Amino acid sequence: PRLTRLTLSGSKTPIQSLSAVFRNCSAACPVLEMLTLHLDTERTTWLRAENYWVFGHAPGSLKALVLILEDMSLPLPRTASAFHRLVKRHAPTDVQVHIVTPNCLIDDGELPTAPWAPSALPEFAEAYAAAD
Repeated sequence: PRLTRLTLSGSKTPIQSLSAVFRNCSAACPVLEMLTLHLDTERTTWLRAENYWVFGHAPGSLKALVLILEDMSLPLPRTASAFHRLVKRHAPTDVQVHIVTPNCLIDDGELPTAPWAPSALPEFAEAYAAAD
């Protein structure tokens, strides 16, 4: 129950299933601050922008949500900043959203700088200050 950082991985995970993931994380980890979701190979539900309501169910204790998405079909326009705005529009106001998409989106250089930069991903045992 004192877990503050959690990484979950999934393949072919429909975006709607994140509602249950968020609910279970809230119940099992009431002080969770950073959730990393490493997801891949889902080509239908993530493509529809109207499905992004699910991010409104992110745990209330969350400070940072890290999405690592590989081989996914994502909504247009396929720029990193447009995708970030879409997720952020639905996520709780205080949650920082960080996106890592090696092959899914065009990096237009407009994403917020992650506290673990220049590394692409957070290190497990490190502590981080608030992001820019």
